[in-house]
Amino acid sequence: MNKDELRAKLGMLPQLDIDITHAYDQAINNIENETIREELSRFRQDHLNHLAELSKLLRELGATPPEYSPEFKGFMTSGFTSLRYISGTSGSLKALMANENLVHRKYRQVGESESTEPALTSVIDEHLEDERRHLSYLEETIGRIYARFTS
Repeated sequence: MNKDELRAKLGMLPQLDIDITHAYDQAINNIENETIREELSRFRQDHLNHLAELSKLLRELGATPPEYSPEFKGFMTSGFTSLRYISGTSGSLKALMANENLVHRKYRQVGESESTEPALTSVIDEHLEDERRHLSYLEETIGRIYARFTS
């Protein structure tokens, strides 16, 4: 894979990490349970770490990565997530799960492409593992919330 193809494949991932970071900000501000908030804060930090690593790779490939801005809210995640907050913690977690599914799918697509760059493959694999962990936690937590209401 040449540098142009790598730049194109990697280019969307940092923006997704920026967008989902803002979605986590909204969820953290709208969830009262401190344990859940702390875990979501760790996941938010994972996405900021992903952004830093991907930005470094993009710069090495001669591309300019998107800049993180606390004021800019990506339409893809923050708009969708805002709509779900009306249904409380469960709705916030479901919205985050939908966003994480999208990010996971995009990372997986990049990871499954035929990259000849071992450094890229390693980074994507690490990020995918984080995404799986995020999804697993969100799914389990939503399940516990529903179990509590149906018991």
